Amino acid sequence: MNERVPQGLGGFGYWVLAIAVLCLATVLRFYHLGVWSIWVDEGMTYLRASTGQLSDQGPMYSTAPLNFLVTRWVIQLASTTPFWLRFFPALCGVAGVGAVIWTGTRLAGRTAGLVAGLLLALSAWHIEWSQNARHFSAVFLFMTLALGAFFVYWESGKVGWLATSCLATGLGLATHSSSAFALIAMGAYAGTLVLLPRFREQVVTRGKIIGTIAAAFLIAAVYVPIALSVSSYLGEHKTAWNSPGNVAGSIAFYAGSLPLTIGFAVGIVESYGGRRGPLVALHWLVWPIVLAVLAATRTISSNAYALVSLGGLVILLGIGVDRLMTEAGPVRMMGAILLVGLVAEFGAGTWLYFGPEQGNRPPWREAAAWVTRVAGPRDTVYATEGIAVGYYLENSARAQWLDQWRAPTAGATQWLLVLGGRTALPESPLTGFLDQKCVLRQVFYRNTGPKRRDIEAYRCGP
Repeated sequence: MNERVPQGLGGFGYWVLAIAVLCLATVLRFYHLGVWSIWVDEGMTYLRASTGQLSDQGPMYSTAPLNFLVTRWVIQLASTTPFWLRFFPALCGVAGVGAVIWTGTRLAGRTAGLVAGLLLALSAWHIEWSQNARHFSAVFLFMTLALGAFFVYWESGKVGWLATSCLATGLGLATHSSSAFALIAMGAYAGTLVLLPRFREQVVTRGKIIGTIAAAFLIAAVYVPIALSVSSYLGEHKTAWNSPGNVAGSIAFYAGSLPLTIGFAVGIVESYGGRRGPLVALHWLVWPIVLAVLAATRTISSNAYALVSLGGLVILLGIGVDRLMTEAGPVRMMGAILLVGLVAEFGAGTWLYFGPEQGNRPPWREAAAWVTRVAGPRDTVYATEGIAVGYYLENSARAQWLDQWRAPTAGATQWLLVLGGRTALPESPLTGFLDQKCVLRQVFYRNTGPKRRDIEAYRCGP
């Protein structure tokens, strides 16, 4: 590649440390993998994977089936326990750390790549989605590879890297539509190279422009009809419920406000200095966050839709550490202090995740076990996330959704499992019934993080 990339560590030491980081990532992503309670979205993954029915949400998942199909294959070969439901996302999580090490090394050198990989390995945000029977760790993996290969294509002009980027992008889009946010970041990076003379004179050629446009047309021809059908379905059925401010706050909470500030500052300074590696990492950081927040104004969105931006963030942090540690004297010491501080912050989040937060999941397993002991065979059970309770009761019909509640017949007994407790319920006939006819029997505490995840259990009836 034409851009001079600092290398730092020697070859043998680099590989030893890279393997050590991958081992750490593997331990953290498989530790307690089957312990945490499943929640509503994991319950839906189980339902879709076990039945093969992917059209229950229109084109949303039938056009992005990869995670469900792989999970279906895994649970057919193994079992439907939470460990195996989360097996593919956990593998993608480990591979995602390897992809960040490779991409960071390509963008900014060995030291930056290793620091980025270490921080990602320790990231509670990435660990949580790697231990979640959902698709976001796979999106992270595929789009990290797509961004890295796209950068190498623009540096080398070799069409094979462009083809690799297109293949990885296709896998990402076949996993979840939020992959498009990273695709926009790639387009913004290429546009910046072409539009700004500082970069255009260094790396832009007619062949690279033609290749990128051809790839864009190919992807658009395949995916735009899918995107339009998904967008139409979302507009009609999935109105905005998570405010943009809440999504932005959630991203800041999980990524860390200080790391985001440092990463953004490093990206601006390094990009202004004419370095293309930090430039692509800056686009990688910014665009998925911006688009996830904007999406919340129109339809469903959450912090997970911006998870891919974490790759750009840790690489920029790795670049910042590397730049400081290549200097002498006090500046080098600042780099060491920054590295220790970042490791401490990311590590503290991981300790909280495995400790007090208990995987950051509502305790549905404990609630289901309790209601199994106390409920009679003819009693009805309602739960905020009925599918999660039904999974643990091994009978989806045994637990009904709380929003489908109906008043009991005379003499009948109901059990209500309410996520977030009584105060989380909107005013409705259910709340009046709960206040007048029900007794709080048990509370399953999990009140940590930005959301209350306690479950209150009520007995209603004679």
